[in-house]
Amino acid sequence: MSAPTEGGGVDPAPIPDSANEDIPPNSEGNPEAVTAVTDPEADHRRGMEKSKLKFAIIFVSLTTAGAVALAVVGHFTPGYAEKGGSLLASTGDVLKLLATTSLGFIFGRTLNGGDP
Repeated sequence: MSAPTEGGGVDPAPIPDSANEDIPPNSEGNPEAVTAVTDPEADHRRGMEKSKLKFAIIFVSLTTAGAVALAVVGHFTPGYAEKGGSLLASTGDVLKLLATTSLGFIFGRTLNGGDP
């Protein structure tokens, strides 16, 4: 065990000269006692990837809903569709483009085996 110091604390256990591996202090000599070592950088990257995917899914949902809403407006208001038909079609095409691009991002991130 460790020897007490002058200030009342305990010195850390001395490292033997024959040591060839690092054992975390809370394992008390048993490497199997430590279940997981976390890497803050990897955790941050994983969290950012999840945030990006959540945003992309929300973005796809909103653009798809917008394209559907424009299609409904164009179908039920034939007079408006004739006057602003090119505007409605252009806006619908832009929304479809954004939705398919976001879907490509989602599939590209999720189907690559989990590597960022």
